[in-house]
Formats: sequence, C-alpha cells, structure tokens
Amino acid sequence: MEFHRGDLFRDTLNQRDSASLEPLRHPPVVLDATLEAVIQTLERAEERAEKSDPAQPNA
Repeated sequence: MEFHRGDLFRDTLNQRDSASLEPLRHPPVVLDATLEAVIQTLERAEERAEKSDPAQPNA
C-alpha cells in the first residue's frame, strides 16, 4: 500500500511510527478497468497468500 508517498507521519510526534508501516508499503497495482482483470488479480493475490501461509484459515 502506497500512501502519502511514504511521508504519512513526517514532522509529527508519530514520525517514528512510519518505520513500522514500511512492510505494508508496495507500489500500486496497475490493471485494465475490467471485471476480469480485477478478479484475476484478486485470485493471484489469494494464491500467493495461501502459498506464503498455508495454515492461515480462509475467511
């Protein structure tokens, strides 16, 4: 997730908290504006999540 270009807490009392958010930062996913593209992207993400943590129960 990319937010505020990485400067969400810059110049605030919580500036050090931005380091804890670093693992959550990812470049945006660019895809066609079609239902098929969205579904395919979500399915791929779900497959990757299952491979990285197979013990994680499905919601």
